Amino acid sequence: MPFLGYYDKSVVLTYTSIVSAVAGMTLAAHGNVRHALVALVVSGLCDSFDGTVARRCDRTEKQKNFGVQLDSLADAIAFLALPAMILVTIGHTHLLAMAVAAYYSVLGVVRLAWFNVTTEESPGVFHGLPVTQVSLTIPLIVQITGLFSERAIYPVLLAVYLVVGTLFVTDFSFPKPKGRWLAAFGVLFLLTTVWLLIP
Repeated sequence: MPFLGYYDKSVVLTYTSIVSAVAGMTLAAHGNVRHALVALVVSGLCDSFDGTVARRCDRTEKQKNFGVQLDSLADAIAFLALPAMILVTIGHTHLLAMAVAAYYSVLGVVRLAWFNVTTEESPGVFHGLPVTQVSLTIPLIVQITGLFSERAIYPVLLAVYLVVGTLFVTDFSFPKPKGRWLAAFGVLFLLTTVWLLIP
């Protein structure tokens, strides 16, 4: 029986990102924020290199288009739904936390949709803050804030989510990381994961 979609190595990291995000949401739902943040970092690591892996594969035009759409859908789960779940969990499902998470998520989806319809207009350049950046930003802010005050994490995150959500749809541009910069991000992902796993 044939199945819809593609399941080759060109999209394996994207699927891995989704699996990690779902695991993270499950952990957050059970109050395990630290390991949910680890899942967020893992999704970010997968997303950083899925394009590199895909470009090294021999793909048809249909596979390329499928990969673009799949990547955005995966990003919505990993970098919008998961962070929203983390914020609501830290905020103990307060109405303010849910409202800020909704604001963040809606603008993130707008940014992803805009990227999909304009990506060919300026290849190699991001317009607006990429949603994937939260895979490092949020865990690092939680860790750094926690060094000073655990009670400060929630109000700081509320402000961060509002700012980041706004930056998703703010029109500014910067080049996509490549080569050494991409490798540096990989190292930072690994170091952040280790920091999160230290008791």
